[in-house]
Amino acid sequence: MSLIAEEILKEKLKDKPDKLYIQTLQKMQDGEMGLELFINTGRITPRELFIHYNPKARLRPDCKDVVKYVGGFYIQILKTGEFLLEINDADQSDEMNSIIQDKSLDVVEEELWHRVARKFISK
Repeated sequence: MSLIAEEILKEKLKDKPDKLYIQTLQKMQDGEMGLELFINTGRITPRELFIHYNPKARLRPDCKDVVKYVGGFYIQILKTGEFLLEINDADQSDEMNSIIQDKSLDVVEEELWHRVARKFISK
């Protein structure tokens, strides 16, 4: 089962499924792919709830919330109002081991999409 199909099933099994999220995922499953659809999968989650479901995630101490996306990708929202993306992949080049931090979520989302997410989502 594909990553997107798994995500659709997981969402449908919830007590209150997010219909817009499911529609976005179905578009992706049907072959529509791109930054805009990926961004539309983003959901803000409180830090505590995110850690509960992702106990291995490493969040900064000053992270107050997380924007999570299909595929398990996430961006931290810091207490300063900045957005932080940590890309850590020991099997990749130095470009893949970096920190992107900006006051604009759009900037950080674009980096996430172009550097990492599109490679995994389109499989």
